[in-house]
Amino acid sequence: MNVGDSIEAVILNVDRKNRAINLSVKSKDAAEERAAIKEHTTKATEQSAPATIGDLIKAQMESQDK
Repeated sequence: MNVGDSIEAVILNVDRKNRAINLSVKSKDAAEERAAIKEHTTKATEQSAPATIGDLIKAQMESQDK
């Protein structure tokens, strides 16, 4: 990084007395990673799970016929 480069970070703390802001690039990356994992898990669960009780019963009956 060089002076003047643009970065994205999370504000960790604002110290008004000393007029300082604590930033974290790692926290931002970790938060994005957690959000991506949660989104992926939610989509995988929605795609694999039956939507209704009727779908669940139908899937169970189909698996018994095999």
